[in-house]
Amino acid sequence: MPSAVHISPESADSVLPSKFLDRLKLHDILIGLYHWTICVFIIALVCSQLLGAVWDSRTTMLHIFFGKSPLQGPYQIVGTNDVPYPDRVIACVRRGEYFEPKLVSSLLAAPGVSAIVEDSTGTAMHGYRLRQRRVGSVTDTLDSAIETAYKSSCALIAKTMNNIFDACLELGYTNLTRDNLRVVDDVNSKNLYMLPNTLPILIIPYWDNAPHARHVIPTWNGDACAFRLQDAYAASNSASKLASFRGVNRSARFERTMEWLRRPGGHWKNGWYEDLEGMRWYSDLTSSAKGAPYYMTFRLFDMLSGKEADCSHPADCEAAAKMGKWGDKFITADKSHNFNSVYIANGTEFGMFIYESYEIHTVRSVFDWETLASNLSVGLVLIRWVVALISLHLGAFRGKSLWFSGGIGCVSGAGSFTYLPLMSLPRLKMTLAAFWTVGCKFQGQQAGLSEAWFAIYPAIVHFMLLYYSLLNLIAKTLRRRVSDVLFAPTMIALCLLHFYRMELASSGWLKGIDGRISTVVLSDEVDKLQLADYFTSDVAWRMNGRVPLIFGVKLAILGVNLLPLLLARSFPIAGRGTTQDLHGVEKALALDARYVGGLGCSLTYMVVMVDKKERRVSSTISKPRKIVLVNSYELIRLGYLVYGDKYLITFDEWDLLSAMAPFRAFCYLWNHRVLVWALRPVLATGDAEIAGGRALQSTEPQMWRLDDPRLQRIRWWQVSACSIQC
Repeated sequence: MPSAVHISPESADSVLPSKFLDRLKLHDILIGLYHWTICVFIIALVCSQLLGAVWDSRTTMLHIFFGKSPLQGPYQIVGTNDVPYPDRVIACVRRGEYFEPKLVSSLLAAPGVSAIVEDSTGTAMHGYRLRQRRVGSVTDTLDSAIETAYKSSCALIAKTMNNIFDACLELGYTNLTRDNLRVVDDVNSKNLYMLPNTLPILIIPYWDNAPHARHVIPTWNGDACAFRLQDAYAASNSASKLASFRGVNRSARFERTMEWLRRPGGHWKNGWYEDLEGMRWYSDLTSSAKGAPYYMTFRLFDMLSGKEADCSHPADCEAAAKMGKWGDKFITADKSHNFNSVYIANGTEFGMFIYESYEIHTVRSVFDWETLASNLSVGLVLIRWVVALISLHLGAFRGKSLWFSGGIGCVSGAGSFTYLPLMSLPRLKMTLAAFWTVGCKFQGQQAGLSEAWFAIYPAIVHFMLLYYSLLNLIAKTLRRRVSDVLFAPTMIALCLLHFYRMELASSGWLKGIDGRISTVVLSDEVDKLQLADYFTSDVAWRMNGRVPLIFGVKLAILGVNLLPLLLARSFPIAGRGTTQDLHGVEKALALDARYVGGLGCSLTYMVVMVDKKERRVSSTISKPRKIVLVNSYELIRLGYLVYGDKYLITFDEWDLLSAMAPFRAFCYLWNHRVLVWALRPVLATGDAEIAGGRALQSTEPQMWRLDDPRLQRIRWWQVSACSIQC
């Protein structure tokens, strides 16, 4: 990239003071508005997170629809929710006076001890059939937080077991197994196992380590009482202390199953429906809506009193909000209205699935000192960017400079930008977690982060500023100049990726995803994570929900932003002891503007030809005097601005001046000093002024006290930028 622009006599007029709109092109205005919009957008997001100190929750209502209507018949179901895997389902096992939740797979792994073969001929029918997970087994142990929650659930189940039996009888189920739980270990297995010292109830979480579940009790007749124990039974905190039993009548469940499968005449065995062709189907259905089109309204019983509730108004019988948390920062509450849920499938997920609901979703985030510190560090960078934009555009508006739009490269020399990675360390774990959560529509605990817009979008901004701060440091180390043009498009792309997360999850592009991505990194693990784990383990992959497409898109985005750095060339290094021939502002600042690496690219110099005798911009090529100026963008990028149209100072000195300005009226400021370079008067007739720029009166700076009359006459907001002769 060339380091200077030569201005012809015709174009030189644009450097000289003239009407602003005559010099400015539509393209310049649009680019300037673009950068101002990005800057204001980022400020709004950061402020929204700071508001979390008083406004820390968000409530939304969404109409959720997954799957297809069962009236359309069977189809190949996407995803693995609701499948009764042995390493997903839970049994309540007696340990002394208490019951502990155990994954059935862990019990089956100890045959003869925790699982006793009761029948191997395939004739027994009083268990519940499971489906082995062939590959990709997630875990054989429960998350500790989920285990603790299910432990309390098992305790309440044991206390109310008799009322649960009575409620199943009311639904039409008879001859229930009442001693221990029995399971068949696979779809085509003939082995029925009795699990000693267990309650005769199987807990089937909707997904791995889910805090919400459905429940079944096998019968000696081959069917199984299917229901949901909710509210006080919930494995997560609930807003209600009612011990709720919700289930559909046996006749309705059986009729709907055979009707929608279009396979009548079969029988029930080990909790699954077996049609006349020998195909096995497990079935679970419920609805809070009365009548058409599904005719499968649940009934509600209070297990503490044993009485049925009056559900003539279905809304009065809906479950209370389900509470959850992810780490120690995010708490969620979900409440469903007018829901329909059907899952009927064989061992290969061929069948019917629908989940439709109006969900009221509330997310609350905890505002802490880490959030405050990280946002204040970002705020310092944004203040520097705003001042840089104001200075550049005021300089152009007053005719002292060419127009420069001002991307994030404006703050390349700012200490707040340089030290941003260090200042971000307290909240870096959460920032990385948010980045890997972007684009994922989670179900489960991690939804607390993915649905908290006041946390996820500011985290995207923070991550991008952090990433570009690191690029800036690397570019300076390698002596390379790097464009910042990809900063804003990348940030917008990540925000849009997350904004359309639901559409992406439902698009069919994500293999095995039906619109919901299951949480893999659970709350208990989040609390134990160390920063190094993001770089030395697969936690980023798992925090991304193990979705290859979204993970690949994020890696590609990071890689594309590295290209300008990789394609740039390093500046040459002057030999030791070599004297640099610097003049004007470059001599005063002791730098060669061409060879200062980092973010931000421009044509570093403006070269203007001035007539020697006429003292004006030359109209011919005879007797030229070449005037070289460092453009205003480069000086802003290096950390300098024009104060009061008279002095060149650093941004750090302006920070001091602006911070101390409110104290002028009642505080003596003699003990504070600033370093300034005086500029030649605007009306001077030197070569630089004729060329449309400015020049220093002296390359030697002066140290002034803040109470110096020359500084006291200038308001702190009187800043601008201009090109200065070198």
